[in-house]
Amino acid sequence: MDVYLPGSLTTETMESGGPYVTKGPGGLEAGYLTRATSGAARGLAGVRCTEPAPATWLLGPGPADADVRLHLTNADKAPALADVQVYAVEGLVSGAAGIGLEIKPGEHREIDLKTLAPSADVMAVSVTTTFGRVAVAARTVLESGGVDWLPAAGTPATRVVVPGIPKGGGLRRLLVAAPGETDAAVQIRAVSEDAEYAMKGRETLDVPAGTVAALDVTTGIAGSAAALVLTSPTPHSRRRDDHRDGREAGRRVHGRHPLTRAGQCRGPQHHGRPSPP
Repeated sequence: MDVYLPGSLTTETMESGGPYVTKGPGGLEAGYLTRATSGAARGLAGVRCTEPAPATWLLGPGPADADVRLHLTNADKAPALADVQVYAVEGLVSGAAGIGLEIKPGEHREIDLKTLAPSADVMAVSVTTTFGRVAVAARTVLESGGVDWLPAAGTPATRVVVPGIPKGGGLRRLLVAAPGETDAAVQIRAVSEDAEYAMKGRETLDVPAGTVAALDVTTGIAGSAAALVLTSPTPHSRRRDDHRDGREAGRRVHGRHPLTRAGQCRGPQHHGRPSPP
């Protein structure tokens, strides 16, 4: 797809299930939206398009709880050599099968992460290249129902913000990864419409080096719309996990250097029609 008009929104129906490259004369934002009305992957799922990069982190549910497919695309004219490593609560759980993957120019490769780390229930995925660049995304279909894409978590950082936790009932779970060889002692504060505060019994989270930790913050935010602010002397990434009314639907991932964190929000699926805002 080519985009030429500044300040305009361009949409196009994609006929195939393969990756697409969007380009324009200047900076642009692009996304990919799918809707299925039948099967295990029923629902609305979308992902923000990303630029190819030499290093990418993803956080979310692991292959033990979901069908997770990692997508690697080389949109450049030079080959790329990629390493895929999966971390769980016990540390690095993937073996040599994900190391030294050659991605040819213009090639798209789909990897079932169950072949790399079948026992991980939560995970952080690192994709790095020895040479070249790849664009990375992961599609998850939860065993309990629901589908979504995991966007890139970004570079781990010492301060990260998890925005957009929706109000309402259901489980709210925070996932935090500590890449590298140093343990992360993470300070956590919640931000609501009226105040910023420490959640009782959830003020801190210790994340051993090279692992992923999960923290239930359901009662900490008490069903309110909120954000979480994470700080640590050690870089980390994060994700948020929300479950609403006992059913599941993934949300978005963001992260910065040196923490890696993720939030997952899971809630009712809206089959065959767009989800409400």
